Amino acid sequence: MSKLKYWVFMAVFLWCSVAYYTWSTLSKKNMHNHGRQQVVITGEPAPIEGVYVLSLQGVAGADQHNDHRLDTLLDHFRSLSCVDVETVRVCPGVVRTRLGHGATEGYIKCLEKIQADGVQHAYVFEDDIRFVNRISCLGMWSKLRHAPRDTFVLLFGGHHWHYNSKKTRENYTAVDYAYGAYGWSIRQENIESLKEGFLRELHKDKDNISPDVVWYDIARQQSKTIYATHPLLVEHPVAWSNTWHYMRKKVNETEEFI
Repeated sequence: MSKLKYWVFMAVFLWCSVAYYTWSTLSKKNMHNHGRQQVVITGEPAPIEGVYVLSLQGVAGADQHNDHRLDTLLDHFRSLSCVDVETVRVCPGVVRTRLGHGATEGYIKCLEKIQADGVQHAYVFEDDIRFVNRISCLGMWSKLRHAPRDTFVLLFGGHHWHYNSKKTRENYTAVDYAYGAYGWSIRQENIESLKEGFLRELHKDKDNISPDVVWYDIARQQSKTIYATHPLLVEHPVAWSNTWHYMRKKVNETEEFI
């Protein structure tokens, strides 16, 4: 009986060994194929992305209404758990007496900072914006990644819209004209053109400059389009306006030109 048990044991052992070898070989093959499928599905690696905030908090000469505005925005990011505040880059604002000059200079310096950081997709905000909700905040990343190839700037908010229905696409509204530069994003390939366009506007030595108006002309010169996300992702609540020097009411983001 002991001899019979021995041969039964050996038979079971051999069967288990063959079964394990076969399973192991197939598993490795499947893992290899799965890895290749992931490469195809994933496509190109995710771009280097960065969030930038233009703020006058702590800037010499800034109105006291700017105190704690950056801190409040970072708390907003934390409450939504959508942006790692430790990675947010701050672009110090510029105080100027002529209308729009400080904002334009601030954005030029911010664009230079983005270039120096080597960021491929930049998300730029003023420090008094608020996301509509957590889904809006989480959605900003994919919005720029999937934006039309001719996108020059992608707006997350704005007002007094003049849309271009011929160029509008699903989830992306083409804009010929609007106000508001308080929440937007840009790809690396367009940063230099926008920066140079802003610089040219400064050198014209005009009393008033509106960066959120000028960039439509810059986009057209590059044969590109400014789009707004649909739906919009950010709001501009009641806040002190550093451009107009008064407490501005909440922006009506749905307002269009008539």
